[in-house]
Amino acid sequence: MKQVLNLVMIAALMLISCKKNKEEDAPKVTDIYAAGVELRNTIPVATLWKNGIPSSLGNGTQSSYAYGLYISGNDVYAAGYQNNGASNVATVWKNGVANSITNGSQTALAFSVFVVGSDVYAAGQEISGSVNVAKVWKNGIAINLTSGVYTAIAKSVFVVGSDVYAAGYEFNGTKYVAKYWKNGVGTTLGGGTYNSYAESVYVMGTDVYVAGTENNATTSIAKVWKNGTATNLTNGSRAGIANSVFVVGSDVYVAGSADNGNNGVATVWKNGAALGLSDGIAYGVANSVYVAGSDVYVSGSNGFPAMLWKNNTTTPLNSQRGVAYSVFVHVH
Repeated sequence: MKQVLNLVMIAALMLISCKKNKEEDAPKVTDIYAAGVELRNTIPVATLWKNGIPSSLGNGTQSSYAYGLYISGNDVYAAGYQNNGASNVATVWKNGVANSITNGSQTALAFSVFVVGSDVYAAGQEISGSVNVAKVWKNGIAINLTSGVYTAIAKSVFVVGSDVYAAGYEFNGTKYVAKYWKNGVGTTLGGGTYNSYAESVYVMGTDVYVAGTENNATTSIAKVWKNGTATNLTNGSRAGIANSVFVVGSDVYVAGSADNGNNGVATVWKNGAALGLSDGIAYGVANSVYVAGSDVYVSGSNGFPAMLWKNNTTTPLNSQRGVAYSVFVHVH
């Protein structure tokens, strides 16, 4: 009897071991998502692409845009807006279902979404009187980042533990100033004579990275700030903009556009070294960058088509007029 029990236990252990090995050996699936807009029958329609296949988020009767994207578990979130016929309503879509985070009484836009557990954060703006107020919404409840004295916009949100970071810009009475907020407390980044804009924030440990743009007397300079210290990605002789930042270890990736003398070229910078992605014949711009393993994914546009680049290999996402504003890679 004892021998029989031992054999049963050995067989059970072998089954568990085999099952575990099969689970460990199962190939990972990589799904590439992009969020943006397509023009359909003259109406801009918020669109989600999964592995190049589009699905509409907007209803197609009024204009809608999807700017931000986040994957949490099996749930796909996109942030943007839908027009209700009278004003733009800040919206977060979850698995294609629209959830309005403003009531439509005032125009509002959501540009970024970030999910932690069951909490959904979005960053954007809402009109108050004649002034845009920068806001972060947590589960649809608004937190004002600015007072409403001057217009301001929050373009990006990033959450670490209980700390909520947002990046954007605020008019100070003279010019627009790039800023980031941590738990509602603002830090000024742009300190020059001319306008500056923060577009994206990424937090790694205690380091806060912000990508954006600062004007000079004649053009614009793509920049990345680390803990408030700026690094120029373009030299200021031709136009450059930075739209997105992503950090892996000590490597800092920034997506944007750099003028080649004739047109903007969609560009990704790795630790300041530029790689042009588009042909420069049409205006190209990189709006978002995401790194998974050794692969670098970038979304944007080159002329009219929405584009996705993987390691400098180009994939048009549509044949219509469109832009891909955000990219997110889900490995599972």
